[in-house]
Amino acid sequence: MTDRALAAAARYCSALRPAVPLWARFEFVDGTLSWTLGPYEKGNYSLIRGGGLQSVSVARRDGYRLKPGVFSLMVRYESPAGWATYSPELSMDLRSPARLRWERGEAKPEERAPASSWN
Repeated sequence: MTDRALAAAARYCSALRPAVPLWARFEFVDGTLSWTLGPYEKGNYSLIRGGGLQSVSVARRDGYRLKPGVFSLMVRYESPAGWATYSPELSMDLRSPARLRWERGEAKPEERAPASSWN
């Protein structure tokens, strides 16, 4: 590896925050996968598939039409300050209506998703 590649890798790794709060709520109904991601209002969210081969920037609250099947993804959040965090791979069986709720860390009460909509 070149010195430039090693420096780029070091910068990338130093920007990762694996323990900061992050959550995701998914619901699959009538062929639509809907989500709410958080807890951050500002910054950029992405859904990552295929072990990182496919990354799609998404709105914090949105949805996508999908064919039924088994579906796996990771959530990526990039803060305006330049750091990033990832969820683990999240798998859902979308052959019937489904809900998935994943959460890491302690978010401020005003940053939490309303639990009543995801019970």
